[in-house]
Amino acid sequence: MTLYVTLTLIMLIALVCSKNKALKPLMNNGQCDKDRKTFLQGRISFARGQLLASPANVLFVSIILLLWVLTAFRNEKIGNDTTTYLKYFDLIKRSGVNKGINFELGYQYYCLIVGKIFPNRNAILVVTATICYAGVGFY
Repeated sequence: MTLYVTLTLIMLIALVCSKNKALKPLMNNGQCDKDRKTFLQGRISFARGQLLASPANVLFVSIILLLWVLTAFRNEKIGNDTTTYLKYFDLIKRSGVNKGINFELGYQYYCLIVGKIFPNRNAILVVTATICYAGVGFY
């Protein structure tokens, strides 16, 4: 757990260091257009595969990948409610969406879609971790 928290803090520091130009448009210093253009150029360079151009980006990507691996491929005994989520994932995958289950409808459809695409029960962990860390990584 300590390793996970430490890596998360390092990831946040790397995020601030690598994305500091994205924060400048929030400050009203008269350079918003220039900084926004720089920010958009950074997004374009990401799309062209130049993500690892700076050391801060290399650190950020490395930590995101490490945290993703730790989260996506964890044992089902890790976490207080992972076993419960996997149990309900199996139930929803077998029987479909059921309004009588004590899970929200969106999560049940999410489990149903993931269950139809991937036969393995740990796929829900991998897909959820991918969505979460892709959101952080692309921000």
